[in-house]
Amino acid sequence: MIFSKKKTDFSNLNQFIFLPSFLRMKIPSFFYDKELKFLIDFPERVQQNQVIFQYNNFYFRSPLSGIINYESSNDQKYLVLKIIGRNQIFNYKIQKKNDISGQFHKESGDLKSIILEKINHNGVFSFEYHQPLSDVLSKNKKIVFLLTDNLIPDFWKEIWIYLKKEIENLDSILKNNFAFQSVDFSPNLRSFFKQSFIEETKLFRYEYIRYLFQLKDRDIIVLTPVTLLALIYAIYYDEPFTKSVVVFKDYSTKQFFYSFLYHGTNLGDIIEKQNTNSKIDDLLIYNIYENYIFHFKEKISNSVCTLCFQCNHYCPVNASPVSLFDNQGSFLKEKCIECGICDEICESNLDIRSLIKQEKMKLVQNEI
Repeated sequence: MIFSKKKTDFSNLNQFIFLPSFLRMKIPSFFYDKELKFLIDFPERVQQNQVIFQYNNFYFRSPLSGIINYESSNDQKYLVLKIIGRNQIFNYKIQKKNDISGQFHKESGDLKSIILEKINHNGVFSFEYHQPLSDVLSKNKKIVFLLTDNLIPDFWKEIWIYLKKEIENLDSILKNNFAFQSVDFSPNLRSFFKQSFIEETKLFRYEYIRYLFQLKDRDIIVLTPVTLLALIYAIYYDEPFTKSVVVFKDYSTKQFFYSFLYHGTNLGDIIEKQNTNSKIDDLLIYNIYENYIFHFKEKISNSVCTLCFQCNHYCPVNASPVSLFDNQGSFLKEKCIECGICDEICESNLDIRSLIKQEKMKLVQNEI
């Protein structure tokens, strides 16, 4: 099973994991100007969860076993892993602990340092703030963990019921050992902001990213349920951050699905295995360090821009994507972060993502 809409057995998530034939793992841009300590040569045979490189106390691990190599082109840096074997998912049957509250009392040392060490040891990264989660949690700010989204609320409800003790214990640890102004586990973004800015027909991710950019310079940290899940698995079950929950919307059925995908998975392989009219026009790689939701839709040929300006409205960095069509003003390609929101929100199903790639390529060629 690749996708699930049924009640989940969270003690064994193997059935919801897609195993690819290769991974093309993008190195987070956060590390581009950093001095990394690579612990392997290229190419080299690696084992699942083996450390590939280290930055300070942060470890980047191989999701699966295989032959790994390094690629670099323009401003992109990739680790390409050719998978060996089809039965290598192991130790993902989460064994519930009876004594969650006493788990860390057996360890000596500062509890905050122990938690941050576990997070770095397992390579947990915040896609919301594009940096290691340990750096985010080290700031003296108000922190809010969102417990659900508008896409798969039943999934999140079930998993937090299953991890109820872990949530309660984490809440206590953060409040008693970290210098946060406050810690809040909020049901969703609407409850947190106490505003009705999220229309039921709009998707959570768009508004989340918009408001995240508005909040980035304030004394507040907002983390999604995806990051909270990775945090809990890392500190309570020593689970490396090499895969994450991905939410899909099938535009042919108007339904949402979820799956656990490894970092670097080719999403085209996923779509090919589904009975759907949705398509991917080119290679689209899942990046657990940047992406949360992917939408696949069948492009409509000969569509024209209606100048509804929805792409501009939802653009988190105000790059003016509508300028790609109306010739009024200019598309600010230097500001564009290629989040893909404009492409997803387009009511005419225009392939805005491809146009942006062309503009970005022109920018790179001009710099050469």
